[in-house]
Amino acid sequence: MYPPPPPPETDELEKRAETDEFISAEAEAEAILDGPPPSLPPPATLPAVDFVLAQFNNAIKALSELQTKSVNRFAGANYTANDLRKIADFLHSVASNLRTE
Repeated sequence: MYPPPPPPETDELEKRAETDEFISAEAEAEAILDGPPPSLPPPATLPAVDFVLAQFNNAIKALSELQTKSVNRFAGANYTANDLRKIADFLHSVASNLRTE
């Protein structure tokens, strides 16, 4: 086994730092930092999110999954028959206002 090479002397490090490559890289970095900011593309405009519609869509999806279950499973629901009729009336109103495709 060979011992590791001795660390370079301070003078040698200074000489390496003064090489053309180092000076060129340093000048380039200074030019970038001292120059004007780069021109950036305009920010992307995101479409507006309709949270009420998203909530409605999630509720319909959940109801679609539940409609395959037996109605007896919902006998202990925390809603009255009148509450459910109001929701059914609301859904009928929405359905009648939808555009037919």
